[in-house]
Amino acid sequence: MKDDDNTMASLHIELAKSKRQIAALKLARNELREREKKLKESEVRLRSLVDAALDRSKVGVFILDSEFNVVWVSDALRRYFGLGDADIVGKDKRQLIHERIKGIFENPEWFQEKVLATYDNNTYVESFECHVLPGAGRKERWLRHWSEPIELGTYSGGRIEHYIDITDQKNAEAERIRLATALEQTGESVMITDTATNIQYVNPAFEKISGYSREEVMGKNPRLLQSGKHDQAFYQELWEALSAGRIWKGIFVNKKKDGELYKENATISPITNKHGKTISYVAVKRDVTREIKLEEQLRQAQKMESIGVLAGGVAHDFNNLLTTIMGNADLALMDLKEDTSAQRNVLEIQKAAQRAASLTRQLLTFSRKQVIQPTVLNLNHVVSGLEKMLRRLIGEDIDFLTAYEPEPWHVFVDPGQMEQVIMNLVVNARDAMPKGGKLTIETANVQLDSGYLEDHGVENTPGSYVMLAVTDTGVGIDSDIRPHIFDPFFTTKERGRGTGLGLATVYGIVKQNKGYLWVYSELGEGTTFKVYLPRSVKEEELVDLKDAIKIGFTKDKAHDINRLKLRRPITAIIIAATIESQPITSITNGNFDTLD
Repeated sequence: MKDDDNTMASLHIELAKSKRQIAALKLARNELREREKKLKESEVRLRSLVDAALDRSKVGVFILDSEFNVVWVSDALRRYFGLGDADIVGKDKRQLIHERIKGIFENPEWFQEKVLATYDNNTYVESFECHVLPGAGRKERWLRHWSEPIELGTYSGGRIEHYIDITDQKNAEAERIRLATALEQTGESVMITDTATNIQYVNPAFEKISGYSREEVMGKNPRLLQSGKHDQAFYQELWEALSAGRIWKGIFVNKKKDGELYKENATISPITNKHGKTISYVAVKRDVTREIKLEEQLRQAQKMESIGVLAGGVAHDFNNLLTTIMGNADLALMDLKEDTSAQRNVLEIQKAAQRAASLTRQLLTFSRKQVIQPTVLNLNHVVSGLEKMLRRLIGEDIDFLTAYEPEPWHVFVDPGQMEQVIMNLVVNARDAMPKGGKLTIETANVQLDSGYLEDHGVENTPGSYVMLAVTDTGVGIDSDIRPHIFDPFFTTKERGRGTGLGLATVYGIVKQNKGYLWVYSELGEGTTFKVYLPRSVKEEELVDLKDAIKIGFTKDKAHDINRLKLRRPITAIIIAATIESQPITSITNGNFDTLD
């Protein structure tokens, strides 16, 4: 009995020990579970922290074991590759590339080849850029792949792959390239200087416009372009604006490398850093030389047109008054005895009226309202026909030269007007050479294209023209005077030596005949006037001043002028003068025969 009691006591003791052990085991298990829970929570927190850090640094990560199976992938990389919540941990990375990854790239086969090569030889660091195309669950972006083998720890023999988002850098780089390309290819001249105004950059347009190469101006001061046309106040105003941080706008008259002057519309801006401090200046300039020239020519044409309308109206009204004056003067002379003071006074009135009538005719010519009789002409014949008279007109101290086009095209103009143009230009050239010189008259066939006409601000139609040039070696025309030389009554001659209508008349005649008048002059070097007249397309018979005219006369001196088929006003003058002393017989088909 006693033994049984001892046995039972032992059993109770062992049972109590077992309970205590079980309780200890349960406690240890709970502690282990708690530790595992905390470890997992810590792992999650750590992973979240790592993911957050990688997100902030824009880095996506793959961790691969030694068999190149995925053991961890960052949230950033899931977004970059559009993987979403797909369960890819434990998957073979090779298979993932082939099935899901390579297709998202711009060059899939190239991407696959580059990455798989690192698995076949997991001994080196690889780096390259790759372009992810937009698609389901992903945005377009640029990534830099950077991977290296894992040499220590649990995943030794594996590989870690980083995919760094460089989209912002690539966009900024593309923006810089676009900006640089725009600067290099823009038609405007661009110059950048430092704060000491030393040139740091110029674009190709600057080189083309200025004639200086980039190498020639780098480190130089922009004053090498100064023309001397601006005073100190001009530059002082410019620098006051820039020093105050303001943008300056204005027009420069600058000088090219070859010495030619040109005008630029410039905008100069201070460039500041993030603290607002000026670190350099940029000047964007556009060559407006041609535009300003065209604007001036347009204003000149509009002015001449307005003056022409005014002059034409005044001339017509004045002509009517002169008709009355001259008519009454003629009537008065009929009633006055010869060689009396009254007759002499009326004759002076008559002469003054005739001079006024001559001025009126010139005004009408300038305003292009004079009645004309154009015909087909050879300019060589017109000049040669006047040559003897012109030589006497200019005097012996001026050399007279001609340079004729061998086979000139014909023009369709009034012969009298053409002669007046030549006379006026020659007289103008003569007066410009008071101490003698050389006067040259030249004719030539020319083709004027649209580019030439636009450059010279001319509205004429491109095509074939005959040029008449009158060149002298005289005093030249000042640039300030040149815009006014065709104005009516404008003259630089002494009082009483000119009416100021000579060049105005030339201008009116050329414009009336749809021509173009151009002048080039340099002080002390001389002047060239070039008249361009359209080539005649008419098939009319060419009229020559040298044509012989056979005139027949009747015994009763009958003047059958209406039957004359005349082609030139000058011919009409010759015949009219001849009729007074010779009898006409008959006129048939333009041929004249005389009676014995």
